[in-house]
Amino acid sequence: MEKLIALGKEFGFEGKELLAFVKEQQDEEKRRVDEEREERQRERESKKLEAEERERIRLRELDEKEKEREMGEREKEAQRRHELAMKELELQSANVEVNSASIKSAAKLPKLPTFVDGKDDLDSYLQRFERFAKNNNWDQSTWSTSLSALLTGRALDVYSRLSETAAVDYKQLKEAFEKV
Repeated sequence: MEKLIALGKEFGFEGKELLAFVKEQQDEEKRRVDEEREERQRERESKKLEAEERERIRLRELDEKEKEREMGEREKEAQRRHELAMKELELQSANVEVNSASIKSAAKLPKLPTFVDGKDDLDSYLQRFERFAKNNNWDQSTWSTSLSALLTGRALDVYSRLSETAAVDYKQLKEAFEKV
């Protein structure tokens, strides 16, 4: 304040004029200080808003990256499930092919000469058939069907007279031959 009084006196102010000059200068200084403080406040608010916006953008980007990562994981999981399903179908297909190959081969299996009634001995023929079937690892459930393709004459008649369940059971078929 003393500086303002000295400055006012240099300008030639005295008394009330000096007091008005000092008050005017103080008011001006107060206004300038208030404006600077308000400007700093506006800058702080602006920086705060910018920081908040940057944080929102950063969080949005993190959220998007997380969603992309989750989507990638879901896609990978779906791909793994698809590959697993394809492998299972391959295995099932391979099993069907193996089973159908077994069935097809069972239909063609006998590479024995046919049984000729009156010329061949039935017991010897059956023994030969059983050895052949065992050596070729045939499933015993297919023996009677395979044997039926090789029968002629009375042996074929015996087979034909059996019930469907007895005709597919080799033991029952053999017992029926023994009764004749």
